[in-house]
Amino acid sequence: MRRCCWRRLQAGACGMSCRIAGATGRTSMLRRPAPGFSLLEVLVALALLVLAALLGEQLLWIGRQSLVDARQRAQALQLAEQELERLRGRYGVVQPPCREKGVEQGTRDERIGAADYRISWQVDSRCSPARHRLTVTVDWPGTGARQSLRLFAESGDAGWR
Repeated sequence: MRRCCWRRLQAGACGMSCRIAGATGRTSMLRRPAPGFSLLEVLVALALLVLAALLGEQLLWIGRQSLVDARQRAQALQLAEQELERLRGRYGVVQPPCREKGVEQGTRDERIGAADYRISWQVDSRCSPARHRLTVTVDWPGTGARQSLRLFAESGDAGWR
């Protein structure tokens, strides 16, 4: 076999193996590494790909839950605004009956899609013909816990605010 120097070995000029004389004069066999990947490298790469896929799936699930929550909150806000407008129209001209505490209230349920919404309203007139305080609360079961949204409106000399 031929003797090769390191430069020729790295350049591939010596073939698959060559003998190099060491300081002691003995020759040793050097082999060029086989092309491709070792089993350990493949397993590490596969583990990283699986981890990345699991994290990506988790992010997609969290994003979907956030989207569902946002849709439910938007629906609750729309229901609360509709109820507030209904109450403004009802109590904008006519004074509610004066009661001991000056409070009239009610509740109704509405199902939209897969969510059940409970709409509660309260009109506090405090026996004053010019002042009303409207409170509308919408409750619904969220993805984690029960959610709630509350809107207020007050009437006075300048109208509703």
